[in-house]
Amino acid sequence: FVTLLFLVLGTTSSFLLKKYYEAEISLYPAKNDVSQGFSQFQSLAANLGMNTADNDQNFNIPDVVKSRLIASKAVNQKWNTKNSKPTDLITLWNLNKPPLFNFFKNNKIDPSINVEKAIKKFNDHIKVSEDRNSGLIKISTIFEDPIIAADIANFIGSQVEIYIQKENSAQSTKEKLFISERLSIVKKELENSELDLKDF
Repeated sequence: FVTLLFLVLGTTSSFLLKKYYEAEISLYPAKNDVSQGFSQFQSLAANLGMNTADNDQNFNIPDVVKSRLIASKAVNQKWNTKNSKPTDLITLWNLNKPPLFNFFKNNKIDPSINVEKAIKKFNDHIKVSEDRNSGLIKISTIFEDPIIAADIANFIGSQVEIYIQKENSAQSTKEKLFISERLSIVKKELENSELDLKDF
């Protein structure tokens, strides 16, 4: 009898439980590619007093993956599904439906509250791990729809790449500005020294 009961419970629960799909991507971040292109400028900057010895990224990629920026972009975007019906995550998770027991007749659901709920739920569906030795970062997404899971994993990967490119570009621009400013100062100092020598 006990075996029959467990069999019935197991069969029933398999129909009631939602099926989830996992998609995974790997990122191997390069060490500031843009900055490496300016190695001659960096050596010059070091001679002028700017510390450029540490070329490592000054941001944490797992934090970028779990950032509010990426989550809010993902929540507000329409995603293709296996049923070929594009949907956003708020609709997918039924967050925009009123509660079953609604005691207030004119109780409208605030869209901003739904977005906040979706952002929290989105981060629960994202896992990120980093191998400290190799620097390899694995991002996995778990959703009820396999196409959404794969698309969101790829979306996060592309958003991380865009973020890294912007950060590296900003750092390179900052270094170039500093170098040009230092060069003009050094040039003036040399001209003054030359005049002093002539007067001497």
